[in-house]
Amino acid sequence: MSRDEIGEVTGFWGLSVAETVHGYVSGGRQLYTWCAWDTLFLPSILNQIAEVSSRCPATGLPVSLTVGPEGIRQAHPADAVVSFLSPERPWAGDVVATFCCHVWFLASPTAGARWVREHPGAFLLSLDDAFKLGRRVIGLRFGAALAAEMTEGWDATG
Repeated sequence: MSRDEIGEVTGFWGLSVAETVHGYVSGGRQLYTWCAWDTLFLPSILNQIAEVSSRCPATGLPVSLTVGPEGIRQAHPADAVVSFLSPERPWAGDVVATFCCHVWFLASPTAGARWVREHPGAFLLSLDDAFKLGRRVIGLRFGAALAAEMTEGWDATG
């Protein structure tokens, strides 16, 4: 959870009202995420399509995606990848400082390879593999609750 200077909640589980490099538009609302991976698993939790905009830290090029609860619908550039942090490193405490700061969209496998060489402990996943990993983690953590909500016709827009 993140809070502003007066203690109000500005972010939870990777979704934030505070601006970051990872734009996340869903349900007509402009929001942001703490890292690239958040943009890939939040559509499944919220059961909504998201328009994602980010920037490759290696090239400065824009990366945009349309992500639905069932997967990535569109990506530009099409061969963009996601940097990830090896799970042998601790992610406890401040997840933004210990994990999210390592998880980015990279505009190409070449840009990703350069990023990984410069960031020990990082590795690359394809967009589809990063999405599948997010679904798996969400399923393990919230599977029964999400399944019950989805079968009852739950709508994240309220």
